[in-house]
Amino acid sequence: MASETRRLEAPEKTTGHAMFSGDIRRPGMLIGKILRSPVPHARIKKIGKDRALALPGVYAVITAEDFPDVKTGQAVQDEVVMPRDKVRYIGEPVAAVAAVDEETARQALALIELDLEELPGVFSFEQSVAAGAPLVHEDFAAYKTTMPLKRGGNVCMHATINKGDVEQGFAQSDRIFEDTYTVPVVHHAPLEPRAVVAEVDHTGRLHVLCGTARAFEIRAGVALNVGLPMSHIRVTGTRVGGSFGQKGSSSIEPIAALLALKTRKPVKMELTRKEDFIGSTPRHSMEITIKTGVKNDGTLLARKALIKVDTGAYAYFGPKATSNVAQMISGPYYIPNLFIEGICAYTNKMSCGPCRGPGAPQAHFAAETQLERIARELKIDSFEIRLKNAFKPNDTTATGQVLTDCDYRKILVQLRESVHTHFKDLTATDPEKAFGIGISGGFWGIPGFGSSATLRFNQDGSAILLIGSVEIGTGSDTAMALLVSRELGIALERIRVISGDTDMCPFDYGAIGSRTTQAMGVAVHKAIDGVKNQLLDFAENHLEAPRDILAFDKGRIHVRENEKVGIPITMAINLLTMKKGGPVVATGSNTTPSPPADPRLFDSMVGASSPFHAFGAHAVAVEVDRVTGKVDVLKVIAVHDVGKAVFREGIEGQIQGGVAMGLGYALSEEVVFSDGRPLNDSFLDYRLPTMQDVPRIIPVILEKENPRSPEDILGVGEPTTIPTAAAVANAVYNAVNAQIRQLPMTPERVYWQLPENVL
Repeated sequence: MASETRRLEAPEKTTGHAMFSGDIRRPGMLIGKILRSPVPHARIKKIGKDRALALPGVYAVITAEDFPDVKTGQAVQDEVVMPRDKVRYIGEPVAAVAAVDEETARQALALIELDLEELPGVFSFEQSVAAGAPLVHEDFAAYKTTMPLKRGGNVCMHATINKGDVEQGFAQSDRIFEDTYTVPVVHHAPLEPRAVVAEVDHTGRLHVLCGTARAFEIRAGVALNVGLPMSHIRVTGTRVGGSFGQKGSSSIEPIAALLALKTRKPVKMELTRKEDFIGSTPRHSMEITIKTGVKNDGTLLARKALIKVDTGAYAYFGPKATSNVAQMISGPYYIPNLFIEGICAYTNKMSCGPCRGPGAPQAHFAAETQLERIARELKIDSFEIRLKNAFKPNDTTATGQVLTDCDYRKILVQLRESVHTHFKDLTATDPEKAFGIGISGGFWGIPGFGSSATLRFNQDGSAILLIGSVEIGTGSDTAMALLVSRELGIALERIRVISGDTDMCPFDYGAIGSRTTQAMGVAVHKAIDGVKNQLLDFAENHLEAPRDILAFDKGRIHVRENEKVGIPITMAINLLTMKKGGPVVATGSNTTPSPPADPRLFDSMVGASSPFHAFGAHAVAVEVDRVTGKVDVLKVIAVHDVGKAVFREGIEGQIQGGVAMGLGYALSEEVVFSDGRPLNDSFLDYRLPTMQDVPRIIPVILEKENPRSPEDILGVGEPTTIPTAAAVANAVYNAVNAQIRQLPMTPERVYWQLPENVL
């Protein structure tokens, strides 16, 4: 059955009928445009609106003074929709207009008088933390935080983990390795730039339609920033042309919403590609130094790490990403002695945010490439050193969380078998090229938080499933419908899913962190159980059979040992709905708590444990051109433990896409800055992998033995990207004996690391 499953939204997407935010049209709709700061750091002296307002066709011009004076933020409440006192990065919104068309809106932006007094800026981590550095936020001490955080000056968070005795661990080690790794800012680069339509209905309620991963979070952000109660706001998640973490929090939505409230007309705001590059919240750049002590037999004893994180102009996700790196810098391996420091600092650059496994690709690039160096210098097989140190059930993470259920060793064994099968005939195709194979593992903490679902049946037995999570391209609508189909024996095509609408659907925390299939799956199962109880209450009376001998199968409720004694579910639902006891409907809710960590081991951490951990490992085969340094990836194997595979085709798609994104991170993607100004703000200069760059990717899906649904479901959205860059780096190391410690691995960087070219 699973092998033939078609995604529910496939017909509308493949025929061009899917409705994205940019497709929406309304009678009398205005176009919204944003005026952005042309400088990275400046005091705002004046923003003159009069000339723009006088332009025919302009309906509204708004600045910070039009918004409530509130600050928001995930860990540090330092964010505003538009700044009142000063701008902190190039591209920061300072004003917005609503006009009859795009050209008029652009003309209006040019008429806004923006008087700025430029200030010295800080554009790197080292500049930011230097003595006497200009402060990005002078009033940082007044900012509230959602948890206790060590901070000061331009440092918005300084976290530590201290487990065991790291100095004693180094003293007991036979060898000590120390390396520094550098990773850049990279964009999510979704095909669809951010877009939103906001409109006010005849009752005065605000309706916001946008491509988002978190409809309820957008509602909360809009409510706070425009000063309306949530009951006055409806958010509808449209189809999403890629999120990858970019579309999880409110951004332009409050601006469009306020313009709609001011004009009482629908307002559409759609970012250009350049705006999407300079105004989004990309992956954090980091410098990671790790020092590891190890026995000659490969046993990891101690690790010390210093993680320097540039979060940009606002803290946003920086503290959480820093905490993630600190927890994952040990890799999916047990290291008894750890001392980890994570320092997150402001700079006058675009604010960085979550991007497909925030912190995890950075941490694993450093940890897994150093582990490869350790294996090579100790003359230990790459698989064996990983198997020797791999997490086992009841091991503890860096923060002391007990891992009750993990089988990373099984993944490594499967990957080794797959390498023997799929890479056995690969070799260099040219005398000037070197061939190499590299492997890497990784793990990811899947968050819990709240999800809810309502399952209701029509009189004809067809079902409507309402879920708050948004279908962001992962196949989550189909996966949830499959749970209903399989549990109740109803054909998939008779189930309609309505998702991501705050008026129609019950709450969901959001399609983030690879949580949806598990967290929402539990809620859906609870709704299914509620429906089952209603149907069984009816069936045991109707069939005169106790409920414990009844089963659901092939659209019927019947006696297990005698299928002839039964009733079609359609008939049971019709009788219940029309005559016997009310409509068949049930709601299920789920909030998965995080297991305890050990608070004695860490300080100033954001999220020290996770309800679930997903593990994976990749193998990559490459050719390296010794003349140019160019790396060509020939084939990738990606093994992931998914617990229970609900929607196998969706999982394979996530693996394919995650690896492709990881290859871009490894080989070509990087935002280049000059004094805070992004220089490559288009697809012409920002190098994404294309179809020609992505090789054959072989997904290998491992399921838990006798998995339970939904308890054993593990998401794969983030884990599939995490090991890729390190695996590519290790393949290059294997091919040409050059260890690359800076991403991306461009031909130039690889060339100058080749042994024959090192001065």
